[in-house]
Amino acid sequence: MVDKGAQVTLARHIRDLTPIHDPGVGHAPHREIPERVARDIETFLLSPEEPRLSARKELRHVAG
Repeated sequence: MVDKGAQVTLARHIRDLTPIHDPGVGHAPHREIPERVARDIETFLLSPEEPRLSARKELRHVAG
């Protein structure tokens, strides 16, 4: 979970990144909207593996 500014920065560096913004949700979306968070995680885990592996590699590059 990162703020919107950090999402924009990451989106510039990680292809296929899908930022998720849930209006009105605070710092604990897993407690406030657990069904939505579970669905988002499931969608990510069921997505093709190659984009996920590329995103991890690119994130390490951005994080230094």
